[in-house]
Amino acid sequence: MFGTFGSLKNWADYVEGHHTLSDRDTRKIQKVLLMMMDDIHALCEKNGLSYVITGGCAIGAVRHGGFIPWDDDIDVSMPRADYGRFAALAKKTFPDKYDVQEIKTDKGYDLNFMKLRLKGTRFLEASDTDESKSGIFIDIFPIENVYDCVFAQIWQGIKSDGLQFICSCVRIRKKLDRLEVLMKDNAALSRTLKFKAFIGGVFGFKSLRDWLLLTEKALSSCQNGESKTIAIPVGRGHFKGERYPRSWFFEPTLKKFEDRKYFFPAKTKRYLKKLYGDYMTVPQESERERHSVLEFDLGKYEEM
Repeated sequence: MFGTFGSLKNWADYVEGHHTLSDRDTRKIQKVLLMMMDDIHALCEKNGLSYVITGGCAIGAVRHGGFIPWDDDIDVSMPRADYGRFAALAKKTFPDKYDVQEIKTDKGYDLNFMKLRLKGTRFLEASDTDESKSGIFIDIFPIENVYDCVFAQIWQGIKSDGLQFICSCVRIRKKLDRLEVLMKDNAALSRTLKFKAFIGGVFGFKSLRDWLLLTEKALSSCQNGESKTIAIPVGRGHFKGERYPRSWFFEPTLKKFEDRKYFFPAKTKRYLKKLYGDYMTVPQESERERHSVLEFDLGKYEEM
């Protein structure tokens, strides 16, 4: 009811001077993302970390054997324990190649999932808070353990989604002036954003960073690595919509993706059916997600 994710993804469309990615741009980005994904795969293999590719690229693997043709990002998910280790290892292994943005160590970052950004490139979105770290990115989401006890599981979901809603409201309040371009011709969105900004004011007795750190603690509260259920509560479906049997994800399976092989959930098709419904039907062109960005530059990776 109060979701603003889709609207904010198109934020740059309303800002003067935005760059709408062409099909040629998208294909170039895909090649860069494959190079980045190769580094993630190799680092995880070397250090015994588990990961799976999720989201739209999981659809692409099943439906297209690689990227959805118009897709320009990759989503990776990792068990919480490996997620924390990956951040430290990536910083140590690739200090000159990547920026690692995550809430615990980056005070200017305002999301509860990680971004691995390629230095020397520009992919500046309207929502970015640190323009010095705005390279081509791969999103990395923590996979959380879910309590087996039904009552503990319900409380975990309430805390996870409730705190994320508060973070969203406080974040929108901070950025409301910048969001005015979205609100001019969309009365319904304007009401939603103003309502969330009001809620953000109510919870303004803590800073956004404090709320984000509190949310991080709540998300990772279950320490049972053998629980029957896992969740990706920072994903598009939040806690309830992204709660899955552990067996659907682990042990991950290698699948063909373009001319490579990467790890995907053990039961990829069941995962996709739950999250997307009819994922095999190609959407109409008007329904396809396309990025617009404020700045776009591949730097030395332009001719990959």
